[in-house]
Amino acid sequence: MKIRNGIFAGVLPAMLLTGCMGGLPSCGSSEAEGLVKKIVNQKSFFIGQFVSLDDVEETAANNEAGIRVCSATLTTTRISKDIAYSIRWQNKENKEYILEINN
Repeated sequence: MKIRNGIFAGVLPAMLLTGCMGGLPSCGSSEAEGLVKKIVNQKSFFIGQFVSLDDVEETAANNEAGIRVCSATLTTTRISKDIAYSIRWQNKENKEYILEINN
């Protein structure tokens, strides 16, 4: 994970939960929010501890490429900032995906 322009970019791979329908998690899913929380809390020295993810929207999706692009307002103990993040397949057969915070 890299710090960029005072905020951060992070990549955190994770397995999909057993019993999911086989697709990527939605932008506002508990899986996606949990990964954003993990990324933020790994950088808490710089940006504070995760508080909430609000106003979550899917801004783009490409089912063929296996990617969702999302926007939300991230609130930590230090900041409140609009962020963009993407969810994409790392290995669709193994149901592994990556969530990356882009700003």
